[in-house]
Amino acid sequence: MLNELKDRIYGLYQEVNETYTNGNHDSYEFHRIEFNKILKEVHSLGLCTSINRIQEVAPYDKGNFMSSAVGGVLSALATKNMKYDVSSTEINKHGEIKYNIRLLKDCITKKKDKSEIDSTTKIQSTNKDVLEHLFKKFHLVSQQLLIRHDDRETLEIDDEYDVQDLMHSLLWLFFDNINDEESVPSSAGSNSLIDFIMKDESIGIEIKSTTAASYTKKNSTKKMSEQLKIDIHSYKEHPQIEELYCFVYDPGYNIKNPIGFEKELSEQGENYSVYVYVYPKP
Repeated sequence: MLNELKDRIYGLYQEVNETYTNGNHDSYEFHRIEFNKILKEVHSLGLCTSINRIQEVAPYDKGNFMSSAVGGVLSALATKNMKYDVSSTEINKHGEIKYNIRLLKDCITKKKDKSEIDSTTKIQSTNKDVLEHLFKKFHLVSQQLLIRHDDRETLEIDDEYDVQDLMHSLLWLFFDNINDEESVPSSAGSNSLIDFIMKDESIGIEIKSTTAASYTKKNSTKKMSEQLKIDIHSYKEHPQIEELYCFVYDPGYNIKNPIGFEKELSEQGENYSVYVYVYPKP
């Protein structure tokens, strides 16, 4: 709707400027009515409310038709074919319309339609933003899955594979080409498997979880740190990974100082960057 209003405002702006510049001031009343009609629609959207409607010229300030009336009366046909002699007040009113339509044009140009806002938001939401949001909300999603009608079967997060399965499903909401458990050759000759690769975005994702019984509050931080360091080094060899995202699912809050843990393992380089996330946080 806003884009349609913009088109009408720009069209009226050009028309008013052209007629005013050419001295065709007898069109001012049509422009005044059209301006007020558009302004009402703009105000209904809560926009440009500081711009006021343009009032009509008082009858005694209006001009006359250039003709001599027979018997003091002008016939409708004669009036139709005569030139209207605008008054100085009406010329000034035309100038007021010209000024106000410019104000409205400048005001509306700064506004964006909802569709434009949505489009801009999507553009500004980077892959990093999307993945951060997924990691942050993952625990809420996993908990919601436990609440099903009639106690039907569901996915319960018991180990790292469960985390991978749920994350794989969520990734399809935002990415079109996802490869899972792809082999990554290492310099030592052995291969390791990265959980997900989005080749179109040059992104790799590694999933970790502290839900297994072998992870305790005492050993989780050191154990997970050692594993991630090995993975981060290995995946650097993959030619199609420029950004590696490591998600550590820690529902039991076993990782001590998760923010410090993330900062210690994350790194940003020219050709290879690593982002580590631990969620949920206490």
